[in-house]
Parts: sequence; structure tokens; C-alpha cells
Amino acid sequence: MGRRLAGLQQAGIRGSGRAQRLRAPGCQAHGIGRSLLSAFIAAAEDAGVWTIQSGIFPENAASLSLHQALGFRVVGTRERVGRHHGLWRDVLLIERRSIVTGT
Repeated sequence: MGRRLAGLQQAGIRGSGRAQRLRAPGCQAHGIGRSLLSAFIAAAEDAGVWTIQSGIFPENAASLSLHQALGFRVVGTRERVGRHHGLWRDVLLIERRSIVTGT
């Protein structure tokens, strides 16, 4: 498996990685997620990663909005990709391309 950097799993493709984050109940709307995601993006760029990919449940509007504000875009939908609380769920595939690394 690839190396890890602050929540980034670097995939087998050089310069790309997948991001994974978890949230703590009661910690929304304090700017913590934006600060952490911004720091994560900077660390990934410092490590030479030019594409970050992640997945978000379609109904998670707050997370989607945050990611889009920091340069992520929706590139597709993975249909019924996994089970969550007993239900098959779709996941939006999002990605961010660096404007610093790999240009």
C-alpha cells in the first residue's frame, strides 16, 4: 500500500492520493474542517501530490460546499458503492487538482 500523509493515502499513481476525514458530533460550523482541509491541501502539495480524490454522500451539502470552496469539483457518482447503516449508498467522487504542483 502507498504511504500516508496526514490522512492522505497515496495511491499507486504517482502524484495522486485519496483523502479521508471523519467529523466529530458538535464540532460543525466552527471552521475546524476548513482549517484542517486547507492544511491538508498544503501538506499534499508540499509532498508533490497534484490530485486529491475523495468521496462524499450526495446529501452532505455542508461537506460538498466546503470542498468546492477549497477547489474540489464533482467528477462523477459511484452508484451503490457501499453500505452505510444497512442501506446501499451512492457516493459523489470529487477531486482537486493543484495549481502549484504538477503544472
